[in-house]
Amino acid sequence: MSGLISGGHADLVAAAQRHAGSWAKALRLAGIGQAPARRKWTRETVVAEIQRLHRSGASLAATQIENALAIAANRLFGGWRKARAIAVPDFEEPYERWSKSKVVERLRELQERGESLVAGVLREGEHAKLVTAAIREFGTWDAALQRAIAGHVSRRAWSDETVKAALRRRQRGKQSLNARIVASEDPALVKAAREHFGRWRRALEAAGVSTSGRREAWSHDLVKSRLRELAAADGLVTAKVAGASLTSACQRYFGTFKSACFAAGIRSA
Repeated sequence: MSGLISGGHADLVAAAQRHAGSWAKALRLAGIGQAPARRKWTRETVVAEIQRLHRSGASLAATQIENALAIAANRLFGGWRKARAIAVPDFEEPYERWSKSKVVERLRELQERGESLVAGVLREGEHAKLVTAAIREFGTWDAALQRAIAGHVSRRAWSDETVKAALRRRQRGKQSLNARIVASEDPALVKAAREHFGRWRRALEAAGVSTSGRREAWSHDLVKSRLRELAAADGLVTAKVAGASLTSACQRYFGTFKSACFAAGIRSA
């Protein structure tokens, strides 16, 4: 205000104060310097927004919607899919939805066709989502194979060379080489690496791979996107399924794992 007066606009300041009562009120009436009002979500406005997005042809995938809408759907309906089902009853999910029975069915199909059931091989091909779903639904890849394949023996015939080859495949596939994360995805590999090389670090060195100085480039959006990918059909994800790296990123960017899940519009256990 003082700048306007010294700049020759004292008449404007005086008129604003006379008609509005004060300079601050005049600014409020003019809508100047005010932050936009935060949208108030209700069940009705959530449904209306989802229907608007659907009519416009926008994606209704959980990973593509704005955070505010995802959070509101989770709070008011118990999850994004539930809100979407109410708003658009005939909506068809464009992405494949996994369950324990579907994972088992797909693994048996691969076995009947004589295809490899090694997680690393499948990740490099067209079945990466199957591996992710199997680990999410059963806890580990071996556990999924044991459920799906009669007589499956989880222990592989390891040698120094097969251990090194498995580690190199993980590096090429940009998979984690952190021992704790690998143990949750392929415990047999971690055990074999320690049996053949004494320590996990020595196995990495023998294979010519290393995690030194490497840290996954997490961001707020990437954390939320990864949580949504890992969430089960009911919108629930656990820290065990998320793994150590993602859980740590949740805490780094959102304070707690639960807060990160809430921001992603899903539920945590």
